[in-house]
Amino acid sequence: MDMTGTLLLVALFPLVENVILLPHAGKYSFERLKFAVPLAIAICAALAVAMSFRPKVSLMIGLLLVAGGARQNIQSYHAQNAEFGAWRPVAARNASLVKEIFSAIDPQCTLFASSGTVRGYTGTVLGRSAYEHFSIDALASEMASRRACSAVLISQTTLFHDIPEFTGATILRPGRPALTIVP
Repeated sequence: MDMTGTLLLVALFPLVENVILLPHAGKYSFERLKFAVPLAIAICAALAVAMSFRPKVSLMIGLLLVAGGARQNIQSYHAQNAEFGAWRPVAARNASLVKEIFSAIDPQCTLFASSGTVRGYTGTVLGRSAYEHFSIDALASEMASRRACSAVLISQTTLFHDIPEFTGATILRPGRPALTIVP
């Protein structure tokens, strides 16, 4: 097998993985990228082989593929801008809530938890990790067992794939009433 054939064969492995895991691959952008790059390599390798047989036809097919890809990327860009257009005000409200939370606690000895799924965004906004899918009772118990000075339960709804909108927070402090903050 020559170098082009080997390249084509190697590029097919991630393509097959993405086809097998299609629901996951369609949901997350990094998975689509993991599909697009090997696909581009496979197409280039196939065109390289075809160039030796029919150079003009292969060049025309290559140009059509580039034009079609560019059109699809422009449509995708506009669709995502429309989908995520409401994100800026939500991000501002989330940041405002976090600022208010931090003004009421000592973050160095506080436990953080969320009522929903915690992914990269929540940890980035808080500047620390947080437990996920916690109830107020479970957080109170964890705060007592870890002897934390306070604990914060952030209520959230999922706005986009794994990107939450914070809908409020409850701050627990030993010997004091719970404090609820709503944006």
